Amino acid sequence: MKHIGKVIMDELLTDDVHEIKSKIRIDEQKIMNVLSVPGYYAKFIPDTADSEADTAIIAVQMPNGIVSVSLEITGTEVGEKIIAENSKNAILAAIDKKNIEYWQEMKKR
Repeated sequence: MKHIGKVIMDELLTDDVHEIKSKIRIDEQKIMNVLSVPGYYAKFIPDTADSEADTAIIAVQMPNGIVSVSLEITGTEVGEKIIAENSKNAILAAIDKKNIEYWQEMKKR
């Protein structure tokens, strides 16, 4: 586990090519906004998740340029944040990991 500032993460995702392993609707414009606008808050809804139930994968660019990706289920953060480099591939990889985490969590419930 690595620590960057006060954010705890399990790994730092880089711009390496990542094969997307899960199904999630990705809005390319939201990815571009996260890449270019510090503080931009983007929500990605996992397939079959109820957007009305405050379930989403959240990506936001931090002031230092890195991107924090977290999972919220019914408004509560689940698991640890993932910190990704400010690159499209790294953000997609983090979203993919959080989407897999969402499915694992839903199997438990």
